[in-house]
Amino acid sequence: MDIHARILIDYSGSMGYMKGVPEYENKTLLPDGSPRIELVKKILVEDILPAIQHFSFINIIRFSSSTYRYNEFVSRYLYSGSSTNEAIEKIKEIKVPPIGGTPIYTAFKRFSNFLQNGVLSKKIMFIITDGDSNDVKDFDDKILDFMKSSNLECPIYIIGIDQDESAELKSKNLCNKSGGKYVNLRAINYDKRYIESMLFELKSNIISSSLSVISEPKIENDTDSSSEDQNSFQERNPDISLPPPDDYIKKLEKTIGDNTNAISLIGKQLELVVNQISNLKRIDQNDEVEILENYELNLKIGRQSESYVNDYLKKILDL
Repeated sequence: MDIHARILIDYSGSMGYMKGVPEYENKTLLPDGSPRIELVKKILVEDILPAIQHFSFINIIRFSSSTYRYNEFVSRYLYSGSSTNEAIEKIKEIKVPPIGGTPIYTAFKRFSNFLQNGVLSKKIMFIITDGDSNDVKDFDDKILDFMKSSNLECPIYIIGIDQDESAELKSKNLCNKSGGKYVNLRAINYDKRYIESMLFELKSNIISSSLSVISEPKIENDTDSSSEDQNSFQERNPDISLPPPDDYIKKLEKTIGDNTNAISLIGKQLELVVNQISNLKRIDQNDEVEILENYELNLKIGRQSESYVNDYLKKILDL
């Protein structure tokens, strides 16, 4: 089964410098003096896009509302395709946003059309925002009601950038009830290790979800007329070898592809766990403390990994 993702990026004024608004100008900057949109770009390039590089299709869209044209909804497609490398280049080109609002409900409703696509695939929605929705008060309930009335099913992952308590509660509620995950990154913490640690559960959930939707087709003999004719011919001419039917080859190729992706994802999951353990150790200690390799721990992790992969392969191959 294919996996499609749509990433909505809050492009409101608070993601930039808020120039022209005296009470807020330059007050949303990160500790290093950069606007929040730079942290968003960093997270997408270094964490999210690498975690979903096995997805079949990715849409990336920025959204906001214009304060100069009666809160007119403004959006722009940044990328549509399947190449994470191209998506990363487009993300790097994002400029600092001008003044604008955060219409989360409108953005979801406007771009939920891909959920109604008849293509058999898993759909996932990501929203990255630093604030509350300014188009409706309870954007979480509104989105959930809209999904229910429109018969839409989609896990929603929200990455909050220093959201306040009210926005955090709504975002968490929306993620939990849709089957996704929520994380709120405090802007005061700009350390890469902190970001990786905070995003651990979200990325782990993405990988687990991907593993659950990878199909496990069984190679079976077809019973259509072409197969029957071929079997009959083979019985009459046992010395002549016939090539396998095209549909058999397609199923075999798909099975091999799915199994290869599954093994790759299992490797990513194990790597993620090891990195998380390392990050937690470093976060809890002074930066000057050197973390030495644990040879026995590495052996245990290696043996567990081999056992896990072996059991998985035996299951999917009916061994």
